[in-house]
Amino acid sequence: AGARVALARLGVVLGPGGGALPRMALPFKLFGGGPVGDGKQWMPWVHLDDAVGALLHLARTPSARGPFNVVAPEAARNIEVSRALGRALGRPCWLPAPAFAFKLALGEMSGLLLDSQRVEPAALKASGYRFARPSADEALKASFL
Repeated sequence: AGARVALARLGVVLGPGGGALPRMALPFKLFGGGPVGDGKQWMPWVHLDDAVGALLHLARTPSARGPFNVVAPEAARNIEVSRALGRALGRPCWLPAPAFAFKLALGEMSGLLLDSQRVEPAALKASGYRFARPSADEALKASFL
């Protein structure tokens, strides 16, 4: 009773060493990368450094209560994240991946890349958290250093 609860809702976590990024990067590494579907869907994402940083911030901030969207402050569509991924890898972003192929390959997990949700980290920013990697370009370049 009386315990403080801060609920973190994470976007797609991008960072080196796992998560969605290796699967997203493979087509680009093979020079066949591009957006998923039409690329217009909003893609709530966060870099691994900020996911960890935000969770630590929420744990250490006594006033942090309630739900917090742990997503990058610069909302991006799938096409924008795809272009940033191509730039980070020095590869073109030109070949759209058909939505049906992702549904077949990933099943329910395909919703992470195909469904559109524009999510803002308003409560997280209001709590005083400062993002280390706010843009897709910064996050993806840092992931492939």
